Amino acid sequence: MDECRDGLHYDPTLCHLFLMNNCLYIVQTTKNSELETILGGVMIQKHTTKVRQHHESYRRSSWNKVLDFLKLDNNVPMQPNEVAKSMKNNLKSFNMVFGEICKIRISIAKMFLPTYENFIEKFQSAPELGQHAEKYIKYGTEDIKARLGDLIQKNS
Repeated sequence: MDECRDGLHYDPTLCHLFLMNNCLYIVQTTKNSELETILGGVMIQKHTTKVRQHHESYRRSSWNKVLDFLKLDNNVPMQPNEVAKSMKNNLKSFNMVFGEICKIRISIAKMFLPTYENFIEKFQSAPELGQHAEKYIKYGTEDIKARLGDLIQKNS
């Protein structure tokens, strides 16, 4: 994670997301290219494993933090007013952290979608591909929006 500590602001969740995307880019760029022949399949497997590890770390660092606020500790004896106060504090914290996660996803979607749309437009208009461009496009822009949870439309 030292790769992410360049600035004054350090967020482990964003760091894992950044590293996951970097490793994924390396894998995708290397696969089926001369680099794969030079570097070998072991390097691709190693980086694919890193992608999975950073994905799991991202999931844990973002969502486990949120889920912890929703856990009820029934083993600790408390007065009813203390329980209510504790639950209110937990819900307040949940709302704050969940909102931060949504903002991160929204900013990623806003950055990613225009780039993807532009690429697909150019890809579809490439004369060399002709009518066959569609067979290579697995995800249309609407598919991407749906997979991102329509965060852009709901929060714009």
